[in-house]
Amino acid sequence: MPITSTAYTWGPYAGNGSSTTFAYGQPLQSINDLSVFLTDNNGVVYAPLTSGVDYQVNGVGNPSSSAWTITYPLASGALPLPAGWTLTINLAVALTTNTSITTLNTSTGPVIQSALDRLTLQDLTQQCQIQTLIAPSITAASQAGAAAATAVMANYAPLASPALTGTPTAPTAMTGSSTTQLATTAFVNASVDTAVSGANGQLAYFTGTNVVSSSGILLENASSTNPVLTIVGSAGACVNATNSSGPSSVFEVSASACWMGTTNSYSLSVITNNTIRQTFLATGGAYWTPVALSASSAVAINCSLGNFFTLTPAQAETITATNLTAGQEVTLLITTSGTTSYTLTFSTGIATATTTLTTGTTSGKRYAIFYVSDGTSLLEVSRTSAL
Repeated sequence: MPITSTAYTWGPYAGNGSSTTFAYGQPLQSINDLSVFLTDNNGVVYAPLTSGVDYQVNGVGNPSSSAWTITYPLASGALPLPAGWTLTINLAVALTTNTSITTLNTSTGPVIQSALDRLTLQDLTQQCQIQTLIAPSITAASQAGAAAATAVMANYAPLASPALTGTPTAPTAMTGSSTTQLATTAFVNASVDTAVSGANGQLAYFTGTNVVSSSGILLENASSTNPVLTIVGSAGACVNATNSSGPSSVFEVSASACWMGTTNSYSLSVITNNTIRQTFLATGGAYWTPVALSASSAVAINCSLGNFFTLTPAQAETITATNLTAGQEVTLLITTSGTTSYTLTFSTGIATATTTLTTGTTSGKRYAIFYVSDGTSLLEVSRTSAL
């Protein structure tokens, strides 16, 4: 059986979840003349499988190349190689020979042929080993063994994560006021208004010799249904958030008062439903966010949307009010556009002594009407003439 091929490795064969037969391309003298290993879908190379346990070598001593195959997997219940995994076959002939020529007669021809074949296989094996040294090495961390590989193949399940034991080490303390950082859920501030420096994203928790009874305590009592974060202190509790390039905000509680706002020259906006509703300017002024009404023959002031409404009439329009809340103050600002005069009629939900307003023929005139709600109607308090 002369060696006619220079191949010494076959594959890698890609798994498809069904194939169990993989070919090698050299005649063998022993089922142990091959090395078979797996590579998983993460590129991890497993230690060589075991012949007769993990796979079966077929065609040893058979001159037909169609018989030179291995069967994998061999273990009972093991599943075929899945998609994403590969199987590689290498020659692995031991560097020894069992052939001994003692006589030269007509029967020695096959013996000599066998010895020559064996030497050829050994040469090819050495070439395989050289190539393996050149290729990326199989790291010790990837040597999970044939048993681990077979177990994974059996159910395609990922390897279990190792159980963690012991107590985590507390993070390195940041600079504070004679304080020590702790990795717990209840913390005491070293002193009121203590300045603390740290890296972006760090959270500072403090305790230390400077703690006094008037300091604040940060308490956490969180659950999936009732997360709570509480700050308490006999002399006052304060939450301060500062943007390094802009505003600084504060929420503070003392023994007799509570306040929130900004501590530098920036405005404070009140947001509901992710929309700014009212803004307090840094200089002290305040305003409601205007709500623009669309011109139509029927215009409704939806009082749930705001306190300040604007309207530019485009035809004769009937104005009503909806969603009234007792105590709410509402302002309607009307601005003319063009030289056509329109009559505005105030109807359902609006109580007024003057039920109509004629806009006039001058463009850019403004009318301001101020209302107070009793929960049933907007009661007109005052109305300007054209300004």
